[in-house]
Amino acid sequence: MKNFKSLIAMAVLAIAVVGCSNLENVLPRSGGVWAATSQTVNTYVGGSLVDTEVTSADSLPTYNFRDDNTGETTYQVGDPEPFTWTTNSDNDQVIITDQALNLALTFDVIENNGKTQKWSTIIGDANSDYFEFLLDLERQ
Repeated sequence: MKNFKSLIAMAVLAIAVVGCSNLENVLPRSGGVWAATSQTVNTYVGGSLVDTEVTSADSLPTYNFRDDNTGETTYQVGDPEPFTWTTNSDNDQVIITDQALNLALTFDVIENNGKTQKWSTIIGDANSDYFEFLLDLERQ
C-alpha cells in the first residue's frame, strides 16, 4: 500500500513542474512546488465501482518539479523520494517515473485552473479490475 501511495505522490509531483517549456500548455509557468490537496482512489472490480477512498491534504505530500526533469516527493515523515518526469507530445499528459520502484505512471491533466489542477490515472485493466486515482493539486 505504501508503494501504491508513493506512485500517487509521484503523480502529484509531476503537476508541480513549472517553468519548463515542454509543460507550458499543461502547467503554470511559475514555481515548482505543488501540494496535493485531495486524493480520491476509486476501486473497480469487474468494471463496477466497489469502493471510494478520499484522503485529505494533511496526510498528502508536496512535489518539487525541477527544470531538468527531476524532482522529489516530500511526505511529512521520512526522506524525500526522487522521481523523473516528462510530458507527451501533445502536452496533455504528465509521465512520472518513481526511481525507487522504476515504475512510470501517466497522468491525464483533466482540469487546469492556473494555480490548481486535477490529474487522473488508471492502474490495472480498465475493462476489468482497476484503480482510478484522482489528484487535486495546488501551486505553492
